[in-house]
Amino acid sequence: MVKRLFVFIFAVISVTFSYSQNVKLDTLYYDNKGKGVSCSAFASFYCVFEQNYQEGQKQRYRGYYITGELCSDGCFLYMDKENSLKTVLDGENTVYYKNGQIKTKFYYENGIQEGEYTYYYDNGTIAEHGMAKGGLKEGLLTKFSPSGDRCEQIEMHKGKPLFNYKVVSDRKGYSSRIRLSDNSVIFESPSVEDRKYDYIKGVSREYYTKNGVMISMTCKEIKYFGKWYQISLVIANHTLSSIDFDPELITSFIQKKNKQTFPLEVWSSERYMKKVRRKQNWNSFLTELAEGLAVAGAGYSTSTTQTNTTYDGSIYANGTAYAYGTGGSAYGYFDGYGTYQGNSSTTSTTTTYNGLAAYQARVISYNRLADLEYSNIQERGIIDNGYLKKTTLYSGDAIAGYINIPHATGSVLYVYVDINGAKYKFSWDVSK
Repeated sequence: MVKRLFVFIFAVISVTFSYSQNVKLDTLYYDNKGKGVSCSAFASFYCVFEQNYQEGQKQRYRGYYITGELCSDGCFLYMDKENSLKTVLDGENTVYYKNGQIKTKFYYENGIQEGEYTYYYDNGTIAEHGMAKGGLKEGLLTKFSPSGDRCEQIEMHKGKPLFNYKVVSDRKGYSSRIRLSDNSVIFESPSVEDRKYDYIKGVSREYYTKNGVMISMTCKEIKYFGKWYQISLVIANHTLSSIDFDPELITSFIQKKNKQTFPLEVWSSERYMKKVRRKQNWNSFLTELAEGLAVAGAGYSTSTTQTNTTYDGSIYANGTAYAYGTGGSAYGYFDGYGTYQGNSSTTSTTTTYNGLAAYQARVISYNRLADLEYSNIQERGIIDNGYLKKTTLYSGDAIAGYINIPHATGSVLYVYVDINGAKYKFSWDVSK
């Protein structure tokens, strides 16, 4: 078996170098740590090169796994027999996997790595790409996962990270800055120069794309259960981690014409919904009262009767009268005759109760009130679903909704949104 192996190796060497029959080759054996060994029985790989080379003169070599597959090839200035790591390489050098795929390709100048280099996985995808200067990593270092769909980038200087973070991204375009010390996601407050503007159906929109988060905002004044600045937000998480959005961390200020600023309270969903329910309940009470009064009289009906009477006749009267006093007495007689005539009008009202009409009125009134309550429930549902609440946004998630801020007179409205400690600043001219 050993004899057949050496025959195979000799054939590989002969074909690879295409040397003439007069060329003599040297073979050096090394273990898996690169230490020189005396023979193939203790070796993991070996190197083949021309005998009697002159040290310092550039010469090619070939390295093989002990099983015969090509391991490496390139050029050297000095080949160390005791330790392959001390070999002085020069020019382009390539290392291979046993399956024939390139493992790494790099360049040396007099034993020092210089210039661009690339490491590969055994499936042929890139594992690492970077630059070397003076034997140390320099510039942008990029590393990929075995599947190739995730990468890390670090800015290097003299072999060390230039900053305290790395940028991690995936093929979907999501990215995060990760702190090197503890692998935590970094969020920094953007500057006003990072703020951008566009228009949606004629409405000005302000937005940021910072820290892997896209956040946009519009502002309008509304009169709906009060007078408000209604702030509509869209937040999209393009980071590789989850973020917690809490609308109660949003703060707001109004700037007066004299440049003084005063805080405004951002209403939570719970508080605003209480106001909506109170207003709806009061409106429902007034409606129920009106409906109740209508139903109370619905079963009753009234009718009015007027009676006209004409009368006439005559009257005759006579008699005598006496009067007595201390000085004497008097006596008299009266006699008279007359006629009379006229008319009179009498009005009477009769009230009756219709049980069927009262029942129908109650049913109709109940349906009206039920429709009103259903409408109130629907309205509350729409308001509640649209009003922003505390939400965890996972990678790729987005949320849209609004918050309300009580209206106040001023010139500039400021709103600050807190995302994992980073504050995004928005402002609008509200002087008009």
